Amino acid sequence: MKTNIQGLVKSLDLKQAQGMMPLFEAISNAMDAIADAGMWR
Repeated sequence: MKTNIQGLVKSLDLKQAQGMMPLFEAISNAMDAIADAGMWR
């Protein structure tokens, strides 16, 4: 399955101050997944 990442990024409506929010969200989701898998103390 192909996904148009560039199109998705361009469609984000973020102010300059919110530019890092997707990265923070991805990191938070990764940490939650690791914790759920029992690999995080």
